[in-house]
Amino acid sequence: MSLFSKIFENIYQKKIWTDPNLKNPPSYSGPGSYPRNAEVYLKFLKLFIDQNNITSVVDYGCGDLGLYNNFSWTNINYLGIDVSSEAIRLAKLLCKQKVKLLCQDTFDLPPADLLIVKDVYSDTGKEKRMMLLDLVINCI
Repeated sequence: MSLFSKIFENIYQKKIWTDPNLKNPPSYSGPGSYPRNAEVYLKFLKLFIDQNNITSVVDYGCGDLGLYNNFSWTNINYLGIDVSSEAIRLAKLLCKQKVKLLCQDTFDLPPADLLIVKDVYSDTGKEKRMMLLDLVINCI
């Protein structure tokens, strides 16, 4: 397990990004992943998917999927990828939709109509950020 994976395992296992004042938080991925805090993003995402006939999505850094509690992935081939097995375990518990989830610490991603990399870039080290930028540039 890489240092990067260990860091995120610790974050999810100890619920470091969780608001301690919430009895049942909608996500353990932090307040940026609470649906009420991401309403504009979720509306934009839905509109973008609809207007661009998106049928497949790879979400790199999907976290526990709490962000998408009220978002429909119907008719979308969704693959959520995270470096944390704990985040994937939580996603399997929280998500009631038919989605695919994968724990991996690599940028070897399958092709998709849309690549989501929300709130990941700032959480990575310089080397990972450069690899991520190369990946995004090569997708354009």
